[in-house]
Amino acid sequence: MDILSKQIHDYVPACLQEENDRLLMMSLVKSGGGLPLTENSLPMHFTASSWIVSPDKKQVLLVYHSLYNTWSWSSGHADGNADLHAVAQKHAQEETGIPLLLSPLGDRPFSLDVLAVCGYDTEGGGYIPSHLHCNLTYLLIADPAQKTAAPAKNSAVGWFDTQEALAVPSDVWMAEYVYRKLSEKVRMI
Repeated sequence: MDILSKQIHDYVPACLQEENDRLLMMSLVKSGGGLPLTENSLPMHFTASSWIVSPDKKQVLLVYHSLYNTWSWSSGHADGNADLHAVAQKHAQEETGIPLLLSPLGDRPFSLDVLAVCGYDTEGGGYIPSHLHCNLTYLLIADPAQKTAAPAKNSAVGWFDTQEALAVPSDVWMAEYVYRKLSEKVRMI
């Protein structure tokens, strides 16, 4: 069993949403058509994200995602890599500028979510139709004293207390149903 299949199989859901999303991901893994690990794999593909918190768990590091014009978690496409923990780490480092991010759960995912993504134009001029992201989120810890730097695709990086982190995203659905769940799970560990 490959890394991704094992992570999904072994994941212990924290709620009914995660159980249902885990079952959908497992059916995709078992479909036999190969893991959809690229942005062009439609109608759904695997992605990775990071919920980055301070060591005292009182702050969350968010990036301002220019494509969606909202504060959000660090995230990205797998680009063919089935090791989504490594993908999450790579995107977190690229999007925040922080070179060292600790992973307290090792390579185990912190959350599973199937997320609807509206169609969009790519930087190269192509169009990606609406689709689903089978997303694994990894919990990372960073020191707020470390210097951050936003790359070109994100116009800002910032630390927010946990309540602010739920208020600043313009994507209300993500804030309410995903980021709130992540914040609550952090409080339980």
